[in-house]
Amino acid sequence: MNISFPAAWVYLLQGAVLALLALACWFLRPDLRRWQLTVGLALMPVGPVGELYFLQDYWHAPFILPFHIAGRPLGGIGDLVFGLAMGGIAAIGAAVVSGRTLAAGVDQLPTLPTGSARTPSLRHSSVWERAGIVLALLLVVGGGTYMLFTFLHLPSIIANAVMLLAAAMILNTYRRDLWRYVLLSAAVSAATLVVVDGVVSFLDPTYLAHYWYPFGSSSWLSLLILGRVPLTEAIFAAAFGAAVGPLYPTLVNRVLVKRFALPHPHTRSSAAASPALSTLRADVLAAEPTTPV
Repeated sequence: MNISFPAAWVYLLQGAVLALLALACWFLRPDLRRWQLTVGLALMPVGPVGELYFLQDYWHAPFILPFHIAGRPLGGIGDLVFGLAMGGIAAIGAAVVSGRTLAAGVDQLPTLPTGSARTPSLRHSSVWERAGIVLALLLVVGGGTYMLFTFLHLPSIIANAVMLLAAAMILNTYRRDLWRYVLLSAAVSAATLVVVDGVVSFLDPTYLAHYWYPFGSSSWLSLLILGRVPLTEAIFAAAFGAAVGPLYPTLVNRVLVKRFALPHPHTRSSAAASPALSTLRADVLAAEPTTPV
């Protein structure tokens, strides 16, 4: 199948397909909307900033409404769509697949009723501590990518993936209860981007040959999955998902638990006595213990 698209629209098409998947997550899981939207909006600038490196050695895609700073290209509107959609999917995709939702950690709550299940223990971190985590991650990913690309001459996509994995390791060290979620988020993100890129490759099979620098080279960077999707895309997406997946639960002091139906809003329960308790899912107040991700 070869549909003729204006070159500048093909990258936007990728973002549009991602946006459809993000909307599916949005409607399937209303309980995760704040998480998805917060992370998606926060990561919107990531696409244009990343193009500072990717346009030098990875690809040279044409852009709609391109951005420039000091004469240097920073991508276009498609990068903003990519950051918003892929950021949201990387954040909650694993929760959608695994049927998990957010709940307050037991150390943040008042005494639970006798016989209630207890969520995994979670030490409450201060605002300053969480601000330090964000700053550390920005320095690791931003500064590390620059160092690996500029001084060690690693390909930009690999340099960025390595530092995203480093960020994931930092978060996992801080929140060891989320290690399974980190792995699942990496897998879901990689699968998502591979499928989306595969769809785009069917719509325009010449896209890689025209705009992807490693195409046809002897480097391992030119390896393709099923002859259509760059392996480097899967590597990048996996690292991106591993770093983004646990970020929000870490910063808002929440744990991930099995998702069940919420109690009826008019039902009186002990949860109504406390705003903190009211944030718990039904499974947190059920008789059976929950299992952390």
